[in-house]
Amino acid sequence: KIFEFSYTHKNKIFLFVCLIIHSLYILIFGLQGCTGLVALNIGSTLFYLYAIYSSLRKKNETFMVTISYFEILLFSIISELLAGGDFGFLLFPLGMVAAIFYLVPKEYSNKRYVIQLVGIIATYIVFRLETSGIIIQPTVHEKLLGIAVPLKAYNTAITLLAVTYVSCVYMIELDRTQQKLDYNVNHDALTGLYNRRFFEYLMRKQHELYSKPYAVVMFDVDDFKKVNDTYGHEVGDRVLEMLADCLKRNMGEYDVAVRWGGEEFILFFPDVDMNFAEKKTIQVQNDIRRRCVEVGDAKIQITTTAGIAVEKDINKYEDAIRIADERLYYGKRHGKNCHIKEDMGE
Repeated sequence: KIFEFSYTHKNKIFLFVCLIIHSLYILIFGLQGCTGLVALNIGSTLFYLYAIYSSLRKKNETFMVTISYFEILLFSIISELLAGGDFGFLLFPLGMVAAIFYLVPKEYSNKRYVIQLVGIIATYIVFRLETSGIIIQPTVHEKLLGIAVPLKAYNTAITLLAVTYVSCVYMIELDRTQQKLDYNVNHDALTGLYNRRFFEYLMRKQHELYSKPYAVVMFDVDDFKKVNDTYGHEVGDRVLEMLADCLKRNMGEYDVAVRWGGEEFILFFPDVDMNFAEKKTIQVQNDIRRRCVEVGDAKIQITTTAGIAVEKDINKYEDAIRIADERLYYGKRHGKNCHIKEDMGE
């Protein structure tokens, strides 16, 4: 939950942490009498106060995160110029080059590499300043030498925190993407029910049901073509969505509802007999009859026909589907709006 919260509010957290870091810098450099660095961090603190204010008002949040990246780069260069090396300011642009790739808003995703290039250039500039020994205020360098080790440790900890946090954000984003991909692969896009591919995969994996009876119920919407021809495919889709909602509402914890194709649906009930399967089928069909789809002043009510098959061997699930399908179409040919649970003959 903590990681999920961090991911959801990653921009606000990032801006807030930057505010805390610069506030602490004001205290650290103030105690050392480094007025130039104090002024620099006051400016950065004011920037992050404004950025957080904009973020809370939901204005320019994504833009502010991108601007904060450039603030960090500029801060590192100026700090290196004022204080010189030995204090770990090089770590900031070095760490942010990788971090910004996952923090940059989606609106700027096509500019990520350009933004990273700017970071690489800034990192090189700080590196050259550090190795060349260029210092604008040598007295600042001398004042900070006494706290060089803890200051460098502080800057190292900040960089590690940023990289670790962004790594967590990346992992959560990757996990969410994988979940969304898995969902799309296994579910029907229109109804949200499981699709045929997932059902067949599930049947192959249900080894524990080999000796237990199960029921397969094949549903079909009566006169669905007439609905499409009369009201259009968009209304037809709404009818299918309504039917799918009825199926979901009537499914138990281990039951499975599947859009088999077109207006055909399958219900799978594990560890049940024919009486239970028939009872559930009637329950679903009655629920569907009570529902309607409103189109202007018209109310579209639908009925369904169902075929029921019970089987014991999970390896014969295809036979169960075939039998349920045959019973379904027997019902379609002999009045519709019914369920068939046994072979009737012609």
